[in-house]
Amino acid sequence: MTQDYILEAQHLKKYYGSAHSVEDVSLQVEHGEILGFLGPNGAGKSTTIGMLLGLIYPTSGRIYLMGEEVTPLHTQPLQKVGALVEFPTFMPNLSARANLKQLALLYPHLPATHVDKILELVGLNHTDKKKAKHFSTGMKQRLGVAIALFNEPGLLILDEPTNGLDPAGIHELRTLLHTLKARGVTIILSSHLLHEVELICDRVAVIQQGRVVKQGSIKELTSQGSETVRLTFAQPAQAAQALRGNRRLRITQIKDNAIDIQGITSEEAILYLVQQQLVPKEVHIVRPDLESIFLELTEQPQSTTA
Repeated sequence: MTQDYILEAQHLKKYYGSAHSVEDVSLQVEHGEILGFLGPNGAGKSTTIGMLLGLIYPTSGRIYLMGEEVTPLHTQPLQKVGALVEFPTFMPNLSARANLKQLALLYPHLPATHVDKILELVGLNHTDKKKAKHFSTGMKQRLGVAIALFNEPGLLILDEPTNGLDPAGIHELRTLLHTLKARGVTIILSSHLLHEVELICDRVAVIQQGRVVKQGSIKELTSQGSETVRLTFAQPAQAAQALRGNRRLRITQIKDNAIDIQGITSEEAILYLVQQQLVPKEVHIVRPDLESIFLELTEQPQSTTA
């Protein structure tokens, strides 16, 4: 374990009898970053998060938090981890302030002003007259984040925090996560909203069939992706037939009058088409984004459950 990482997981496995939920997961989370944890349904994300939070014991492998190994007999490092797993849990007939005051009874060492500080941080400091059950979905999620932040964790783990949020709620959550990062909180974010992950996260780790198949910065991942050449034709069927005759390229999509190809450059594509006496109406270069990289990495059929 190196002190460069706030969390490090080494070769985690989780088996339920003959079912292999997590096969081999290694993660490194740097201090102060937002790491996106991505994978299709059934890839092992939820099981991995459960192991990181001490809710599920791994079959094998090691987890280090803040330089200390976490074991069933040594869970103290988990006291500095906050978490929101999908939907927040709170007392619905109390206000946000009253919820946090109840929570404060568990942390007598925190100052009396701590409740106000957390409410202001998540933007719920003017909601005293409203019970939590009457909050919007976005406000409920922010209350869940407030509860997760209450003991001032160094690491915050969020599993699908945008579930059920409208665009305004997603924007509020994105702003909050950037604020938390600026205050030095390290965040692991699991989400299916890849566009939001691309806007929020510094690095991502992609899990598929119980294994981490790629980990790195979004810039690193997208620079390794396959560039797509999009060709538009008046008669796409004739063009597609001609393109299939070039073994160096592959057609990835045909939609309306546009044909997407990979494997050759736009210049090579045009030269080949001219030789076939075909001229495209338009040529566009489609740069790889996080979504296309994710689909490339997870296109194999899945056989595990999370």
